[in-house]
Amino acid sequence: MTEDAGLCGLNIAAVMIERGDRVAARALAQNVVDEFTATGTNERAISAVIALREAIDADDATAETVNTVHAVVESL
Repeated sequence: MTEDAGLCGLNIAAVMIERGDRVAARALAQNVVDEFTATGTNERAISAVIALREAIDADDATAETVNTVHAVVESL
């Protein structure tokens, strides 16, 4: 269930990035990391979302970046 919520959060983050709201997208990515960590979600999924958060911090994230992370998390 947590993974599904995280995937929804990633979809929302992609829209936020497309709209230029990187602050909100970063906060949402951090929330997903926190929830995944708290529930013992696969470490690779957590690492993928952390990489997304870091890309947002570096102003290097696009909606495609989020879609790639989404696909990784979904595959696990």
